[in-house]
Amino acid sequence: MVDKFIRAWEANKRKLAVRISKATDHYRFDYEDLVQLIFEVVINPYLTEYAENSSEDVFDVKHIHTIDDGTYGGTKIFFLHKNTYQPDAGDYIYTSVYYGSCSACDTLQSIQDYQYDAGEPNEIQIKDYMRLCLYLIQHIHEMIE
Repeated sequence: MVDKFIRAWEANKRKLAVRISKATDHYRFDYEDLVQLIFEVVINPYLTEYAENSSEDVFDVKHIHTIDDGTYGGTKIFFLHKNTYQPDAGDYIYTSVYYGSCSACDTLQSIQDYQYDAGEPNEIQIKDYMRLCLYLIQHIHEMIE
């Protein structure tokens, strides 16, 4: 676990909760959408505020690379790199999540199944989305530590 990402979580988790609470399309979220939200709302703003070279220390959320070799379940691994020209191995981080094929064995599907109609998520869903986002942050690793 990388300390700066946990500090980012503590600094910006309320902003993420607000963003999720207003997402009328949350039932269409996939794991990559959550990773993108985490970096857009929580991590990059924190790094911009505290980094010396803020433009190079933030992560490129437009080019998230996903490995998913499972079929009905397995592991998804998400790779992001710093927003720099020709990133090297030290500029990459990754996080991962286990997933399943139904709401009984997949966390995200379970959260989304609490409410079947379109609209903003309810309080239970918001709390569970936040737990899932924290899990993704806690599992971030740098490629070269």
